[in-house]
Amino acid sequence: MTAKKIFSKVYFSPIHLTSFYQNKFEIDRNSLPITNKISEQVLTLPMYPNMTSEEKDYLVDSISEFFEK
Repeated sequence: MTAKKIFSKVYFSPIHLTSFYQNKFEIDRNSLPITNKISEQVLTLPMYPNMTSEEKDYLVDSISEFFEK
């Protein structure tokens, strides 16, 4: 994606790992192992209201091309 100048990042911060929930509810960081695993696999892609059709097509084509390899 970087080679095609498409910003992407794997990140998702589960709420149970935030300092607020950690402090307020004393939640064990490992209490939701599936959520933790998924949080490391969610891919964030550019999406915004004024995205043109050409930009959407480029994004979709680039993703398709990535998975064809």
